[in-house]
Amino acid sequence: EYKMRALEFVDGGGGGGGGAPELCSDRDVVLCAVASHWAALKYAAPELRSAKDFVLACVLLDGRCRSLAFEDVANEREVMLLAGDMPECRKEAKALRLAIERVRRHPSSRDVVLRAARQHPASLLFAAPELRAAFATQAGAAPVRASAAAAG
Repeated sequence: EYKMRALEFVDGGGGGGGGAPELCSDRDVVLCAVASHWAALKYAAPELRSAKDFVLACVLLDGRCRSLAFEDVANEREVMLLAGDMPECRKEAKALRLAIERVRRHPSSRDVVLRAARQHPASLLFAAPELRAAFATQAGAAPVRASAAAAG
C-alpha cells in the first residue's frame, strides 16, 4: 500500500507537487509497487504500460494488471492468456504460468529453460540473460529482452 502511495506522489497525484516522475519510468520501482498492489501500475510511465515484456511481468504478478496496460498490449494473445481472460484458453494459460514458474525457479538451468521454452516461448523472458541470447540465436531471432521482474 505504501509503495502505491509513493508512486502516486511521484506521479504528482499525491499532493506532493510532482516529486520525481522519473521513478514512474523505473522498472524496478514500478514492479515493486505492483507486487505490493496491482493498481500501482496506473502510475507507471506510458512507455512501461505499453511495453509487452513489462506488462507480462506485471500480469504474472496479478492478472488484473492487464486492465491498466495500454489497449494494444493488453489485447495481445500472450497477455490475455497469462491474465486468464480467454476462457477457452485457460488450459494454455495454466501451462504458460507453470512454464514461467519453472524458469523463474531455475533461470540458469539449460534443460529447464529448454523444456519451458518448448512449452511456451514467453517463458524465455524469465531465463538467465546468457540462455535467452543462446536460445534466440538458435531460433534465428533477436535476443529476448527481459524486465527487471523477470531477472529477479
